[in-house]
Formats: sequence, structure tokens, C-alpha cells
Amino acid sequence: MHILLIHQAFAALDEPGGTRHHELARFLIQKGHQVTVIASKVSYLTGDKAIPPRPPICYANRGGQADGGVKFCAPTPINALHKSFVHRVFAFLSFMVSSFLVGLSVRNVDVVWVHRRPFFQGVTAWALQGSKGRSFLFEVRDLWPDFAIAVGVLKNPTLIKLSLWLEGFLYRHADRMMVNSRGT
Repeated sequence: MHILLIHQAFAALDEPGGTRHHELARFLIQKGHQVTVIASKVSYLTGDKAIPPRPPICYANRGGQADGGVKFCAPTPINALHKSFVHRVFAFLSFMVSSFLVGLSVRNVDVVWVHRRPFFQGVTAWALQGSKGRSFLFEVRDLWPDFAIAVGVLKNPTLIKLSLWLEGFLYRHADRMMVNSRGT
């Protein structure tokens, strides 16, 4: 099975941040699956270029860097994560569009898997799933937009309604959902 993971804040094993998805991708490869990750060139934690630098784009079976069999594709979104809330939203929207365009070039995908945060990349996964006629796996790890509303980051009533609508839309259109839960 070929799994396409869309994850703006994806961290390689030698980068700061959580490597859960990288380790899971490597595990899936060991089990015989193919994993392609579309990740930003910009580190979500630092705002710097990712280390090692990721390729500008990749195509099926060409280009990109492999790490343990994981293939990386890296669009070039606006680098504005650490400037202001508005800049951050533009960075998220930029990744949403640029990752969709890169994702169109990835061939023979069976599952489009998206990590929910930031929320807009769910739109990318939904659109790619629709264009490829494949399954959409939506991973939910936080309470967005509820958290943003509760702490006062999201105050505009129109944006709150749009955010809640988008959340419901993505939940309804996901073929499968994955959530974190306490292990036993």
C-alpha cells in the first residue's frame, strides 16, 4: 500500500520536535508499505529551513530524499510562522495550496493520511483524496478549533463559525479517523 502523509510540521529524526510520524512511517515501510511525506521546508518549531534541507519537489520514483525508505516531498510555503497570527494563517494557507500541487505529482497512492494540525492541511488531504479516488485518513490529536476559541486566539464570530464548519466538513468526509488514546 502507498501512503501519502501530509504533515506541515513533520520532523525528521535529526530535527527538533516530535518524531512520532517519522518513526511510524519507518515502521509501515518495514511492514512492506510505501510512504511518501509532504512536509514543509520550514521547521514549525524554529521557523528555520529544515535540516537536512528538503528537496523543492519530488515526483514518483525520482528526486526527493529517502530516510529509512521514507520519501520526502517539500513544497515551498510562505515562511511566516513566527511573525504574527495573520502571518501564521497565510503560512498555513500557503502550505495548503503548495502541498496540494506537489501531491498531484505523487502517483499510485492508496491512502491520503493527514495530521490535523495545522487544520488547513485537512483540506489538502480531502482534495487529493478526491482527485485520486483514494481513502482519506484524518488524524485528530487536539481540540482545534475549540482550544483556540477557549484561550481567545480565535475571537471573530465569523471565523469561529467557518472553523467549526470546516472541522465538521473534514470529519464527515474522512473515510477513517485516527485518534490518540491512552495505551494499556
